[in-house]
Amino acid sequence: MSSRYQVMIYSCGITHLKLNELPLNHLIAKTQQPVANAGIYTEQIKQIFDSLILHATQTQAIHAEIIHYITLNLLLTVCHLFEERQQHLSDKKITLGQRIKEFLDKYYLEQIDIASISHALNVNRYYLSHSFKAFSGYSPKQYIIRRRLGEAQSLLLNTDDSVAKIASKVGYSNVNNFHDIFEKVIGMSPGKYKKLWLNKLSS
Repeated sequence: MSSRYQVMIYSCGITHLKLNELPLNHLIAKTQQPVANAGIYTEQIKQIFDSLILHATQTQAIHAEIIHYITLNLLLTVCHLFEERQQHLSDKKITLGQRIKEFLDKYYLEQIDIASISHALNVNRYYLSHSFKAFSGYSPKQYIIRRRLGEAQSLLLNTDDSVAKIASKVGYSNVNNFHDIFEKVIGMSPGKYKKLWLNKLSS
């Protein structure tokens, strides 16, 4: 990966979450795109996670209470980020963006391109790309890549399948191509990713 890019991965699991009118354990509505650019909130969110990690390594009872309030801060920040983003999107673009997302989620394992998506949804390809970029923060191609890699990450941690088999399962006929894309986007090889997270989960 180019030295110009810095990749930071934080994982946080929250159970029994109930926000406003949302279903149990939902942070956003089903109609909202679950990927958003943190923008001006990037540093703030990073500091929140760093603080969570710091207190999670402490054993005194007071740190559990501190973690509780830090987590509330995180939830409020993320909810505000998504609310701001939603306000900047027109209803028309939200509806089209959701249609495109549903199509991509259904066919992301197949060999689809912008032309086939445009034809299937009967939308001008340039307007389609612009609308989905505004809706999700990604181009359709970038979304497909991240959708596939998200599935690959899950398979790496929850199955004993080889990297080659996982590559095939998520739509890559060439394992070397899958390996290169995974390392570029995630910041490490599939093998290193699996070893790192399984070691963390077992510690």
